[in-house]
Amino acid sequence: MDLDFTDDIVLLDENSESAVRHVTCLEETASSVGLNINFQKTKVFFINSDSNTHVVGHQQIIEGFYKKQLPLVSQ
Repeated sequence: MDLDFTDDIVLLDENSESAVRHVTCLEETASSVGLNINFQKTKVFFINSDSNTHVVGHQQIIEGFYKKQLPLVSQ
């Protein structure tokens, strides 16, 4: 199987430290099979976090979006 492009991966973490470890692991694993993560297209979505929270990948801060809380969805 030839995977030149992989899109739409979602990583869920409780805090920025876990997210950094997760991104680092993903980057190392992708690199080991010849894939690269485009960190200019990578985004981080923070919920209930202040805007001083950052995730770094490949020595650059990943663009973040901040939301204090998500709306409740009724069934």
